[in-house]
Amino acid sequence: MSTSIVFDVPSISANCGKDGPLMPEREWKVFKKIEEKGDARVREITDAVFQGIMTGAKGIFVVEVLDADQITSDDSGDVVTIRPTGTKEEYEVETDVLRPFIDGKEVERWQVNWSGLHLVHPYTLDGDESVLLTEEHLSENLPKTWDYLSTYEDELRSRSSKGKGDWYGYSRLRI
Repeated sequence: MSTSIVFDVPSISANCGKDGPLMPEREWKVFKKIEEKGDARVREITDAVFQGIMTGAKGIFVVEVLDADQITSDDSGDVVTIRPTGTKEEYEVETDVLRPFIDGKEVERWQVNWSGLHLVHPYTLDGDESVLLTEEHLSENLPKTWDYLSTYEDELRSRSSKGKGDWYGYSRLRI
């Protein structure tokens, strides 16, 4: 005797092929609205879409902020306590180098379930380019961050995917 399992599936749009992908009508309407209201397509504003950054040391660069909520690029001049993911150790760093971090597994259809993690981002913007902060700048202006990174210097230097930058930079920076 065979058993059949039936799942409720939203109605699928008849729009298929040249008019659009096979997807639920409600979702198709969202895509059409974006297309109608948007002033540019991705291919018109960038040469390529990349996977993002690769730190080569996620356990060092991705941290939990223990005494603050979300830190943004506008936050500077304060000091917070962090815990690198996967450790119980605590350190202090300046908020200037912290950015909210969204891991791929936190992204679901139509939503992001942010875990509250942050990225230690020792870079600054120069026009449209991200530039690694110099050792001198870090040690003089962000000494707690420099101390934190220096704690992991041996591990960061020994990364097989260190990239072309200094030892405390990401393996690959594509933003």
